[in-house]
Amino acid sequence: MKALLISIFLFASFFCMGNQRHDKQKDKFATAQIRISYGPGVQAENWRFSYSEHQWPAMSGFIANLMTTDTKSLLILSFKNKETFLYIGLYQILKSGFVGKYGLSNYLISPGDNVHLTVTTNGLSFSGKGSEKFQAIYIVDKALDSLDQKKQEENAAVRKEKGQFYFDNLRILDQMEGLKSYRHRRDSVIRTTLKANSLKLEDRIYQLIECNFLGTEEYGKWNMYCYYMRKLIQTGKDSSLIMQKINAAYEEGGDQTFRKFGDDILALSSGYLQFKYYLALIPIVPERDGYSYIKDHFTGLLRDRLITTYLVNQKKRLKDSPILIKDALNFVTTGYCRDILNNMNNNLAPGAMAFNFSLSDSTGKVIRQQDLAGKVVLLDFYFTGCGGCKALKEQMENVVKKFENNSAIAFVSISIDKDKQEWKTGLNSHLYTHPGSIDLNTGGLGEFHPIVKHYNVVGYPTMVLIDKTGRIITGSPPRPYTPERETQLMEMLELALKQ
Repeated sequence: MKALLISIFLFASFFCMGNQRHDKQKDKFATAQIRISYGPGVQAENWRFSYSEHQWPAMSGFIANLMTTDTKSLLILSFKNKETFLYIGLYQILKSGFVGKYGLSNYLISPGDNVHLTVTTNGLSFSGKGSEKFQAIYIVDKALDSLDQKKQEENAAVRKEKGQFYFDNLRILDQMEGLKSYRHRRDSVIRTTLKANSLKLEDRIYQLIECNFLGTEEYGKWNMYCYYMRKLIQTGKDSSLIMQKINAAYEEGGDQTFRKFGDDILALSSGYLQFKYYLALIPIVPERDGYSYIKDHFTGLLRDRLITTYLVNQKKRLKDSPILIKDALNFVTTGYCRDILNNMNNNLAPGAMAFNFSLSDSTGKVIRQQDLAGKVVLLDFYFTGCGGCKALKEQMENVVKKFENNSAIAFVSISIDKDKQEWKTGLNSHLYTHPGSIDLNTGGLGEFHPIVKHYNVVGYPTMVLIDKTGRIITGSPPRPYTPERETQLMEMLELALKQ
């Protein structure tokens, strides 16, 4: 459950929130209410509540708008698409505008629920109709926290007795087996703790919560296998034994963990979607591509949601992304998944009109896309503190230098920093942008600005190349981290200048 958090703020931007403050207007949709109270020492203004439509979880690639809450917030959630539940979150927002400590991640709320949530410095408490779902998830989270703490104490005791050298020199297979055993203990804690707190849960909700937790654990195990595989390769030893273990655990067609759940549960499970997405991303069989794995091994709603998740997150890395999106539209039948794919296919398709933004630079001057007519425009999206964004700036040095005296090209850097002073400090550091670049900011809206949504920016840095007529050349120009890719980008820019 917690593993999903890292990426909560990096989520697709296709979903309109049905957020409403309580008013006298009658809503034609089913609704749920949640009242949030903050105890002494908890600053309410630093917390945000989120949910998104179509039962998308808090997972990298899908963006949910964040709602500000006050000391006693009554929030009304509308189930506009007749959902049987929604995933919700409550997050502490740092000064930079990104997520810090969290209270809830991928908790469930159903139509008709009326939950009172209290946030204190010691934790969370729940009451009201529907709170049993919150309580069950929270208790399992706390039980896993306790198990993790016990494991850390055990490791600390061994280190004190035998030294770090003992850990560093354990055979890789012994390390892997030890961690595997610990992961099985976590599975057991999930099942026993959830069962002990499930008396008031509907069977379908119980299955979904269990599947969410177990999916997250399988994702953790897969990460473990990948880590030890890389470690073994680094030693230069034969990795066939570990590969055999991985294949035994994750045979084609699924594993034992999820065979008890129907596809209707799997398709909506936050943990299962995350696990299968990463299994497709880093496959057991290196020659197998993730897109074909999902397309060939799943059906129905489950396949639609998995393939959409894969394409949303991988569009920048896949050279044939436009082709795959068009192919997916031939078999994806779920309406909201098709909307997402069509949005990607249309907004970033070569020849599509660029988003006509209107953003301010550091002096307050407003710059619009139309102001750059007649120029080739290379946009990059970044935020202060982004390591990859710093790296891109360095990688772009030769490219920028080559075209620095060409007035027919504009390098435009768009920061999503919500704090204006932090953005300016980042500019003055010269770590993120180049002299002569047009430096703009999304004006406090951060990653929820329409331009970010329009271009489906789900990771940073992201680049978009636009021609002289204001039409998209590509939504994934080559990032110049190798001499070959640097040459490719330069040639792409030169070609655009000639047209």
